[in-house]
Amino acid sequence: MDDKANFTLVRPAPEYSEAIRAFHNELIETGSAMDGTGPLKHSEDSEDFIRECMLGEDPKTVRKGLVPATQFLFVNPADRTVIGMISVRHELNDSLRRLGGHIGYCIRPSYRGHSYAKVMLGEALDFCRDTLHLPWVMLSCHADNPASEHTIRGCGGVLERTSIDPENGKEVLIFTIPLSES
Repeated sequence: MDDKANFTLVRPAPEYSEAIRAFHNELIETGSAMDGTGPLKHSEDSEDFIRECMLGEDPKTVRKGLVPATQFLFVNPADRTVIGMISVRHELNDSLRRLGGHIGYCIRPSYRGHSYAKVMLGEALDFCRDTLHLPWVMLSCHADNPASEHTIRGCGGVLERTSIDPENGKEVLIFTIPLSES
């Protein structure tokens, strides 16, 4: 795999349309969940996804029932391959406070197991601290997802509580990561 230090977070833009399509197709082909991909699951095409991501950042244009969020692609700048996606919610509503959190993410199946998620999450945490000025963030993962648990703990996550996902009955681990400099 490539040097992770060169990979970076970028906002969805037309120049990544083909790479977004390839990422989406790989998720579908492998039956992977689309957590952290924002409106990708419901978008008709890459252009629709890019437009929905832009609308979702602004409190005036975010869809009813959702909170403003910034969607990022985690890309290899050498070839513009989308390695992952991460969604950073600017605030929490009751639903996100119960079960979701500030951040959701997904790594392309063919790139899993190589610590890309930890690098991507680290960059998103910098955005949360430096741009959104959040003192802490909340993240969650299913208890049967040890890779995600390892990623969250590796970025400073502290287990706060567990809950049950009402959609599938699975146990969910809920973490916080402090962001303030102390």
